[in-house]
Amino acid sequence: MGGYDYAADTRPEHFVRVTWEDPYDTIHDAVKADSPEQALAAARANWPGADVILAGPQGER
Repeated sequence: MGGYDYAADTRPEHFVRVTWEDPYDTIHDAVKADSPEQALAAARANWPGADVILAGPQGER
């Protein structure tokens, strides 16, 4: 089928930090989007209930 191909997406990656209620439940993710704002919106949709913030240019903590 014609699903989304992350590798073929030419938009820039934006790194986000995703945290749940337990601060030890934290991950870093990369989201391809046209802008940091769009990346945050997409990450929040991907991780409902989590706190999502931009993590810096290479996912720095």
